[in-house]
Amino acid sequence: MNSSANRVTPDIFELNKFENPERKAEVIKAVGQYDFASDPNWSELDGLSERTEFDGLEAVPEGTFESGDGKFQVVATVYVKLNYGDGADSLSSSESFPAYVNGHFDQETVKIDSVDVDTSSFFE
Repeated sequence: MNSSANRVTPDIFELNKFENPERKAEVIKAVGQYDFASDPNWSELDGLSERTEFDGLEAVPEGTFESGDGKFQVVATVYVKLNYGDGADSLSSSESFPAYVNGHFDQETVKIDSVDVDTSSFFE
């Protein structure tokens, strides 16, 4: 995540639609199963509230692309619940933020290399 501006610019490499629909489905599934709360970039989302809860990471199928060298990039949405205060003074808010997922295939296994989240809308 680009913490200085909270806007993310994805790494650019030549992107193509997946030719193999099964591989695309594997990438979408891997993104959905990724535990972003254990990712190094989680700390920036976690800092948005006293107790941020990870609700999910969802790939946008139309935003799922591959390059010729076994790499892929996915436009996704990360869902979180932001929690503030305790007891009667507590407040919770469900939020979503755009994300860019970069990864590669290690033989036939999908590997997520990075998830970058754009939190700029939170500060507007």
